This record gives sequence, C-alpha cells and structure tokens, in this order.
Amino acid sequence: MSVPDPSAPLSSAPLSSVEVRPRVACLPTGPDEYAAAVVRALASRADVLVVAPTGWVARYRDDLPAAVLLVALPWPRHRDPRNLLLAKRILAELRAFSPDIVHFLGESILWLVLALPWLRRWPLAITVHDVDYHPGDVQSQTLPLAPIRLFRRAMDGVFVHGPVQAERLLAAGISPGGGTHIVPHPVLDRHARLAGPASVDDAPADGAAPAAAPRLLFFGRVMRYKGLAVLLEAGDLLVERLPALRLVIAGTGPELERLRPEIDRRPWVEVIDGYVPDAAVAGLFRAASLVVLPYIEASQSGVAALAAGFARPVVASDVGELGLLVRETGMGLVVPPGEPAALSASIARLLEDEALAASCRRAAAAAAVGSMSPATVAERTLGAYARIIAGRAAASPGAGPEARR
Repeated sequence: MSVPDPSAPLSSAPLSSVEVRPRVACLPTGPDEYAAAVVRALASRADVLVVAPTGWVARYRDDLPAAVLLVALPWPRHRDPRNLLLAKRILAELRAFSPDIVHFLGESILWLVLALPWLRRWPLAITVHDVDYHPGDVQSQTLPLAPIRLFRRAMDGVFVHGPVQAERLLAAGISPGGGTHIVPHPVLDRHARLAGPASVDDAPADGAAPAAAPRLLFFGRVMRYKGLAVLLEAGDLLVERLPALRLVIAGTGPELERLRPEIDRRPWVEVIDGYVPDAAVAGLFRAASLVVLPYIEASQSGVAALAAGFARPVVASDVGELGLLVRETGMGLVVPPGEPAALSASIARLLEDEALAASCRRAAAAAAVGSMSPATVAERTLGAYARIIAGRAAASPGAGPEARR
C-alpha cells in the first residue's frame, strides 16, 4: 500500500452508498479538545452519536450542535474491571443507533479490545495520533502497546494527521482494507469562541500584535519530548538581546518538576503549574507574542491547533508533522530540533520583524478558516468514511448498512 497524498481530495468518494447524511458514531477515546472539534465539524453533514464519559459530555455539551446525540456513561479508569460493563453498554448504544461507521477518535481503548468480535458488526475507523510513545510520556505509557496494535489491525480504516505518521503506520505493518487517510488536525477554537471577541487590550485575530512586552507561551503537558530544556537554553540567549522578554510555562508534568531548579534561577520565566481551566486559556494565548513548540520529538500538536484558533504565530521544531504544518500554513518559523541557538534566532526574528510576525498571524487566522477549518475536516473525513465503508462492503458482501439494521 502506498501512503496517500495529503492533498488528494478524499472527499471525492460518493456518499450515496451510505446515506445523504451518514450515521456516524464517535467515541472520544483520544484528546478531548480534538474529539470535540471533530464531532462539531461532522455534525454539519452527518447524524452523529457520541458515547462519552459523563465529564466529557458535561464539558462539551453546550459547544456542540443540538442535533448531536450525546450519551453520557460512567467511564472507569483503565484497569477497573467495570470496563466490561462499559463495553456492554457501548455496544447497546451502537445497536440502538445503527451507525454506518464507528470512529474511535484516539487509542484509549484498552478494554474495548475485548468487544472487537461484536464491534466488527460495523465498519470501524480509528484516529492514530501517535504511532509510538513519545520519550518521557509517562502518562501514555500506562497503556500497553499490544492491545493498541491489535485494535489498529482490526480497523477497516485509519486516520492520521500527516504523511509522516502514515509512513510510520505502513512501516509497522498497518495497512487496513479501507485505507489510511490523511486528514488535517482541526483548529481548536473553542476557547476563543468561549471568550468572545478580543478586548482592546488583546490581540484580535486579524493580524494585530499584542501591545505588551515580548511574551512567549509554552503550553500543555510538560513531558521530556516537548523540549522545555531546549527552550530554557534558548531563552538565556534571548534575554541578552531582549531584556524585557518573558516566558510563560502553563501546564504540568514530570519534566516541569525535573527542571524546577533551572526554572527558579531564571527570573524571566513565569510558571502556571497545573491544569489550566477553560476560562484562563484565551487570556494566555491572546497575551502571547508567539507560541513556542520546541519539541525534540513529536507526531503533531494540539497546541499548534490552539495557536491557530487565536491567530498566534509559532516557532516549532521540524519533527513529525509539525514542520510540514507550519511551512504549509505559513503560521510561523521552523527550526531544527534540539538546537537552542537556532530556536533563539528564530524567536528573535519573529519578535523583531513586525511585518513577518503580522504575516504569520494572518496565515494562522487563514488556516483556521481554511485548511484546518471544521468544513475542511468534515469534507475530508466524510470522503474517507465513504471509502472505508465501500472497502468493508467489498470485503464482506451483504454487510452493508441495511443488513446491519
């Protein structure tokens, strides 16, 4: 199997083989914001069922179209045997909805492996965010890889966010009959919509810059692969050139604790240690001159999708799909991973060249309504669904939607 061209019009596959509005069941088994963004995008063109943890439904209900059918269930921790009951309840909800396809929006699926013989009643798809574990990602490594790989092999189709991950899946022997489909990570603009229009003291999403002193934002889980140590070294070079510079680290994780002594001796660093509530996210991004993604290894980044939602330029390492995203959208600059001097130079360039920074802000805003928009994601995802469903029907004659109802 060849890796698909990310620019290919996946949506060109006809949807008439399923329905004008296909019935899609989504399980948010991946990053929460990503899952909510995909559901919101699909709801404009499909009838969508979401079976989700009670907390997920409470958090995202008001942001999703009223037509989305939300089923909230108690969702035990991975090693809790009550997951067997959860799997049974999920199957019951799927049977009642009778979907054309079931889409797992991530790979937190440990107990659902046991339900595969019953799940195979429907065409199945999964979004693979990370083919392998990131270095130092202790949170993800609590899940064993063996059941995840088994689940991938049972899928009729797989979604990834770029050609690098598609190549890695192929190298790992994952070649589903319904294809591997490259669909861009959607813009994560929920927090921007929650906050409403920017105030006169904030940067609007039209290319205007924050008026405050230079302010860098490092946001999200603080794991070793995120490259915070590299950013701190780069910052040492930057403050010699830009003494008013401030770096805000907002998030938590083991790397933050490991680097605490290094952080404490740098007065230009501000740490917001812990989970950042929804209400505080917009203020952090709107106050940022730019968002820094100094990863030493990555697949893609939800933080880049958040930055696009706030029209913030980024400086990102050329790892995984990050470099491709930034180059194709024009929303920032790309640097080699693990090189503090190169990172420092690119950050300084964006901070000192206002014309370049404004161009990157405009490009980020354009990506949010273009290549990363809900409309683009829905179109490409639905086109991929049609191919996956057709591939399943060709492999199993008589197993079409009508046969399952």
